Amino acid sequence: MYPRRRMVALFAGIVTTVLPLATPRQAPAGAPPAPRDVALVDTITWGANQSTITAFRSVGQERWLQSQLHPAQGDHLPKAAQQQIDALAVSKRSALELATDFDSVARVASEIADPDQRAAAQNILQNDMTDIAKQAATASILRALYSPDQLQERMTWFWFNHFNVHQYKANLRVLVGDYERNAIRKHALGHFRDLLMATLRHPAMLRYLDNADNAVGHINENYACEIM
Repeated sequence: MYPRRRMVALFAGIVTTVLPLATPRQAPAGAPPAPRDVALVDTITWGANQSTITAFRSVGQERWLQSQLHPAQGDHLPKAAQQQIDALAVSKRSALELATDFDSVARVASEIADPDQRAAAQNILQNDMTDIAKQAATASILRALYSPDQLQERMTWFWFNHFNVHQYKANLRVLVGDYERNAIRKHALGHFRDLLMATLRHPAMLRYLDNADNAVGHINENYACEIM
């Protein structure tokens, strides 16, 4: 998972960059929203704001709740936010491509004879993997800030923390974005069994819990412990 202090720092930087995307809206005419409506919206979303309250009041409680429970497929972000996500390298390349490339670079770096040059190459490799993880965190925060599917965003965060992986183990930094997007987010509002199997089989979890070391007579029970 993303370290909390790192997430706070990333959040501050992203908000500074992205806030101009949010166009101020005039308060709707008529009576102010009922406190219970504000409380409901605030509970389900990452925080009640004017645009969310306006959407809630325009369709009514039941339709709004159903739209949160059953969002349409795909991202529904403002164009500028979606463009920022699409421009990230982590959005353009699959986890397999990233892992394969970084593993190749790691092998080359480890074979450098000169100790100083080898250390320098390995340091660059580590920094590049960290940058991929930062990009994944940036995409996640942009979605949390600007997606109208706020319940999905909250449940993605909840399950991501529940089925967490430590990104600084091995090459997990280049896998964590795909793990959040395809193992967690895709099933955040679906059936728990599907979510469980998606996290179980994802390379990030397999690597995190050392399941690659499974052998006959030496079954790795780490995932069972995680579930319990």
